[in-house]
Amino acid sequence: MAKRKTTKKKKKATQNSFMDTVFSLLIIGALLYGRYYFYNNSSFFDKAVEDIKEKVKDISESSQDEEVEEDIIPSDEDDMNMQFEDEISENISDDTEFGSGDIDTFEDQISYYAKKYNGLRFKNGGDPDKDKATDNSHLICKIYQHAAENSGMNFKGYMQMDEIRKNIHKINSSSLRNGDLLKLKNGMLAMVIDLSSADDFNLIYASDSKNSVVITKYDKLKYYWLKPDNFDGFYRFNE
Repeated sequence: MAKRKTTKKKKKATQNSFMDTVFSLLIIGALLYGRYYFYNNSSFFDKAVEDIKEKVKDISESSQDEEVEEDIIPSDEDDMNMQFEDEISENISDDTEFGSGDIDTFEDQISYYAKKYNGLRFKNGGDPDKDKATDNSHLICKIYQHAAENSGMNFKGYMQMDEIRKNIHKINSSSLRNGDLLKLKNGMLAMVIDLSSADDFNLIYASDSKNSVVITKYDKLKYYWLKPDNFDGFYRFNE
């Protein structure tokens, strides 16, 4: 009896092993067939690829639409910037409209352009626009040139210092204007800007000793420019 029982167990074990092997082969076959089908069925892959492309395209277009909408809807900061730009444009238009030879406009332009050159490095023969450095004669002529161009007036153009002195005439301090010149007895010239009255104005000039274009307030002029030993008078360009 013991031998028969042993024989049955061995047969049962053999059958189970056979079934496991068959089942494993079926699974492997199914996997191989699936792999073969997916890799060789081009229409399946083509459709899958097309579906993926369409989804990517839809996502991309949706993202772009959101970006465009953000650009179209201005923020509060954008509104402020647009308003600031509009105000600048209006101011430029106003300045242009009342130009054409008006002496008040010319005087305003004198002070405006003079301040642009404040602090520029001193250089003999230097053009302040091209060289970013200047001497006194180039400084004076450039300020006049730009102011005249923006006021509908004519200016002779660059003149050397000796020529400038020949083209100016003496005036009374009570009739001072922006753009008039203060002359020292040694021939040095400085331009009057920011004029409020005969006792309240600034001077601009290119200083060799300070190696810079400087603006000097009226209350400091008495120590050198207006000192009787140095001061020669106020002058204006001939018409």
